[in-house]
Amino acid sequence: MKYRTLGRTGLEVSEIGFGCGNVGGLMVRGSHQEQIEAVSRALELGINYFDTAPLYGNGQSETNLGKVLAELKPDVKVATKFSINSEDLKDIRGTVESSLETSLNRLGLDSVDVLQLHTPVSLERGGNSRRWSVTVSEVLGNDGIADALDAVRSQGLARFTGFTGLGDTEALHRVIDSGRFDVVQSYYNLLNPSAGIAVPPGFTGHNFHQLIDRAKDRNMGVVVIRVMAGGALGGEVARTGHAAVHPRRSRARASGGFPSRVS
Repeated sequence: MKYRTLGRTGLEVSEIGFGCGNVGGLMVRGSHQEQIEAVSRALELGINYFDTAPLYGNGQSETNLGKVLAELKPDVKVATKFSINSEDLKDIRGTVESSLETSLNRLGLDSVDVLQLHTPVSLERGGNSRRWSVTVSEVLGNDGIADALDAVRSQGLARFTGFTGLGDTEALHRVIDSGRFDVVQSYYNLLNPSAGIAVPPGFTGHNFHQLIDRAKDRNMGVVVIRVMAGGALGGEVARTGHAAVHPRRSRARASGGFPSRVS
């Protein structure tokens, strides 16, 4: 296993992380024994970065990961998240603190290495995001999400902060440029590599305009998400022959032109 420093955090993390989400479902729907075996094998291979969230199985992922960590007692880095809905905007700091407290109880930890916003970010209410999103001003404004994260970090409950890079591209770039976050989770895969490379004219997917480079320029850590496009790249051969897979992108991958899982 190779390791990288996660941006300015100084955390030495494995290039491949262990995702505890709903797509694979192991940490949500698997048996305890299956979870123990899978995590044990991951540890043997050198994986030391585990990513979970309250939304994964309505807390079940955090609970199950906590049980596994309590039994195996590994030296690993743990990242979790929180979400913000319309009602939460009335008390953002209280929402973040309450969500993190619940997550820590489930995980059986005193603190997490990275706490991340799990809600898409838009320029204004009703932006390009297909689901509920928070605005840039709600993230960066006074008593906003970034201030709430600074508060939990000052309490020693989270070492570093991050956000999920989904929503309006310009909004995501503004949040990166603010310097308020240490880590960004970037959508990146063979079907949509726009966060890492300039895509050709006529590209029909969401264009993230090389978000990874922008984060790198600001010394932010980058955790790549949706690397298998939500499972679309992990099925039958016919599915991986999607028309959106551009030959030039395949060559870039073969030549090492794509970033690894965590940078």
